[in-house]
Amino acid sequence: MFVYLVLSCRPLESPILGFVDRLYHVAFQIFAVVFVVDSSNQERLLEAHSELTKLMSEKELKDASLLILANKQDVPDCVTIEDLTKQFALYKLCCGRSWHIQACDAQSGTGLHDGLDWLSRQLVAAGVYDIT
Repeated sequence: MFVYLVLSCRPLESPILGFVDRLYHVAFQIFAVVFVVDSSNQERLLEAHSELTKLMSEKELKDASLLILANKQDVPDCVTIEDLTKQFALYKLCCGRSWHIQACDAQSGTGLHDGLDWLSRQLVAAGVYDIT
């Protein structure tokens, strides 16, 4: 699992485990969160849900758009985005927030462009034109 943050100053990549505990209060605005979940690893979905819940409760992220990339959709018996939406209670967790869940396969690139296109449209709509 990885979390990518779209910041007003620079993007930040960090492993998800314990990430919320290391989220420092700093003077920059976070415009978006990209949460990547391994949809083929059902044993870690509870942990992923717990970390996402912690992230979404951070006040620094209250206005950030959320893109969830459900990776490894090419693997047999992976959890579908419909099931992830239910298991993560996304309609409740993300109420009042701009969010999208995208099925993808990072190896082939399938779904990545669609998810990132959605995110870029959200950032433009929010008035974020220059992310350096």
